[in-house]
Amino acid sequence: MAVVDHTQTSPAWIDDFPDLDGTHYLNVGTLALVPSPVMQRYLAYFEEWNRLGAGDPLHYQGWRERVECTRTSLAEYCGISSADSLHLTSSVSDALNLAIFGWQIAPGAAVITSDQEHPALVAPLTHLYQTGHPISVIAYGSGGDAFLDRLQRALEQSPTPVGMVAVSHVSHMTGALIDAQAVAALCDHFGARLLLDGAQAFGQVPMKPGLAADAYVLNGQKWGLAPVGNAALYVRPDRLPTWNPPLHGPSDGFWTHYPQSLEGGWTAHRRRLEYGTRSWPTWMAWCDALAYRASWPPLTFEHHASALARALKQALVRRSRITLFSRLDTPTATVSFAVEGINNQQLSDHLRKFRIVHRIIGAPLHAVRLTFGPSNRADALTQVAAALDALQGTETGGQEK
Repeated sequence: MAVVDHTQTSPAWIDDFPDLDGTHYLNVGTLALVPSPVMQRYLAYFEEWNRLGAGDPLHYQGWRERVECTRTSLAEYCGISSADSLHLTSSVSDALNLAIFGWQIAPGAAVITSDQEHPALVAPLTHLYQTGHPISVIAYGSGGDAFLDRLQRALEQSPTPVGMVAVSHVSHMTGALIDAQAVAALCDHFGARLLLDGAQAFGQVPMKPGLAADAYVLNGQKWGLAPVGNAALYVRPDRLPTWNPPLHGPSDGFWTHYPQSLEGGWTAHRRRLEYGTRSWPTWMAWCDALAYRASWPPLTFEHHASALARALKQALVRRSRITLFSRLDTPTATVSFAVEGINNQQLSDHLRKFRIVHRIIGAPLHAVRLTFGPSNRADALTQVAAALDALQGTETGGQEK
């Protein structure tokens, strides 16, 4: 991805984001600030939902049709040929569970993951381990070819057949990314299903490469600029016949009476997993977030955030006592680093004093993470520099990992 330098000017969209009164929000990798045009539509949906009678079945069809617009827009944004392959969920945790347990891998089959995975993925994998599936953990490192080599060795040397590889497309710890298509080809060669957690990828890097995976998880509430509660699971169309999560619900069907017999089940609808009491306005607003992104040239927001992150990485590598865990040449918006002589909690407390919102990263890095988004100006870089100057003086020199 080419990088365009937006660091010296205030981008045209910046006033669409809330003014945090001197606080620098560098935690888009957790939740984004939602632009005001999207927020206004979101609140309008809730108002309409409430005013019309939120539980009135007369309005379900209209709400359902608007949610289908979200699904269609999401498919277009990601480059998915058929929107039927997208299952909307309320969180990445939901989507990951559906993906993992939907494959129903053979008893005793091994699973490979990495040492930089989010707890949302680690938790269901822990359940697999506790039910008899060996788990191999390989180093994510800086992604790229080195990760591919480690994965190939793990697949070749596994004492039992590997049923699944479950890793992140982009690391939530460092912003490193893997070659999704190469990883998918390798997994296919060894007969292993590939699940990619794309929660950190959506809005940071192009989506299309990740769709080579058997299943791909998306998150709208980070760089997607959508309200919290928006996620989705993509399952490759040719994999759908063998994907059957052990969960059932009434989907978006509506019945005026119970069936005379349960023979044949309620429905085999392709979206039978989208059940329960749904927050229609939340899913509808994701469409507005996608439209907002589409109102600007392609990759505009990605380039802006990446340019800010790269400028910070270049500054950090010149400082002494700094260990930079995010590669200079990785075009994502994530910067993770540590400072020699203080632990990550102390560094976090110090950044907080300078009103820098960030995220602590635990093992194996023990660092802090700054993630940039379209709401950030170049003055965020100045504030980070001021914080580090106060912490360690104005020394120069540094190292990159």
